Amino acid sequence: EAFVVFDDHRRNNWTPYVYHTKDFGQTWTRLADENKVWGYALAVAQDPVAPTLLFLGTEFGLYVSIDAGAHWTKWTHGFPTVSAMDLMIHPRDHDLIVGTFGRSVYILDDIRPLRALAQEGVALLDKPLHVFEAPAAYLAEYAQAPGTRFAADAIFQGENRPRGALLTYALNPAMEDVPEAEEQEEEADDDEDAPPRQPRGSDDGPKKEKVKVEILDADGQVVRTLRRDAKPGLNRFAWRLERKGVRFPTQPKPKKDAPEPGGASVLPGAYTVRLTYRDHTAETAIDVLMDPRLDVPMEALLAQDALRMRLQERVAVATEAVDRLRAAQQTVKAVGEQLADRDDEAAKAVKDKGKAAQDSTKALIALFNGKEAKGIRRDPSTVSSRLRTASQYLGSAWGAPGPTQQIALEQAEASLQSALAAVNRFFEQDWPAYRQAVEAADVSFFETYEPLRLGTE
Repeated sequence: EAFVVFDDHRRNNWTPYVYHTKDFGQTWTRLADENKVWGYALAVAQDPVAPTLLFLGTEFGLYVSIDAGAHWTKWTHGFPTVSAMDLMIHPRDHDLIVGTFGRSVYILDDIRPLRALAQEGVALLDKPLHVFEAPAAYLAEYAQAPGTRFAADAIFQGENRPRGALLTYALNPAMEDVPEAEEQEEEADDDEDAPPRQPRGSDDGPKKEKVKVEILDADGQVVRTLRRDAKPGLNRFAWRLERKGVRFPTQPKPKKDAPEPGGASVLPGAYTVRLTYRDHTAETAIDVLMDPRLDVPMEALLAQDALRMRLQERVAVATEAVDRLRAAQQTVKAVGEQLADRDDEAAKAVKDKGKAAQDSTKALIALFNGKEAKGIRRDPSTVSSRLRTASQYLGSAWGAPGPTQQIALEQAEASLQSALAAVNRFFEQDWPAYRQAVEAADVSFFETYEPLRLGTE
């Protein structure tokens, strides 16, 4: 069996010539012509696992076939229309390497989803949701390359494969899966008496659909939740091998649909990736492995993970304390707006206590985040600074935590304990007194409206 590619472009013949033989050259089958691909052919590669998966490089780009050349599709995602001079499929990493003329080398990471299409057929793409088998992912140790630290514009720097686990899925939302609200919306377009629709992107308009991605550990517990835009076709993204994290006190409370914060790395082991789109669910297993260049016993990783979880709990408590203080500030502000036009004694008492409460909450928040200032001001003594320092030490290296990590965490805990004591005193003493003053002033957040009438009534 053999493939033969040749060209006649030096005589201005731009016809692609790609042939295949299975009988030592006795007979040949033409795989590509000018009706299937654009530009004269330069290189062809057959996948060693799925023989019907072929890649073809032409003068004007890269083409893919999953049916042994019966049909060709130009690959346009991340690859320009350039001369694809040579092709190689990496036997270990299952990547397609494309050598171009004048545009360097391109690598298509992990072609195994294309293998699945070649072996099982395009019917996979007809499913509402299908997730492909995920390759093993490594908790890899990265080092900075020697040389210039910041590449800027004067030094070429290629794009590396994303960290973590590559996850690939196909999404095909069928018309019968369209929610009833969307169907009614489309029907309203044909109804002249229907009310005008809200423009796309407005607060009251339909929101973009999402694909929910859940990472489950060996015990079936969800350790990370991600959301991806529901785009039809093949989709790929990288899970950075991190579990759910927590928000730090310096960060404001997120909106309802804000993405989940990332946290510490997961431990090596077996995980499950579960994708959900509307009523459809698809799962695949994924193995998370330790960097084979590192010799770190599991006991050391478990000890490090225990300290990371302890730190994460402390960060969550600190953030909750600051959230309560910010909520108290908003309450005082809202009450003050209601009493802006009042000058009776009860209102004056509320305003005085409100100012004191604002001053107290501002000082308490400064214990966590530092005093407000223009520009960059770093205070290593705040609760947030000590928590971040402990986080940096715990994430600086693989292995069992040493005295430095222990000391950093204990210092952060001591600082947090002192700040929490002050916050609790405020809500146990000052805040109830302010609340009593507000109740005594009979503050109402509801306005009374007189009936609206026309002038002739």
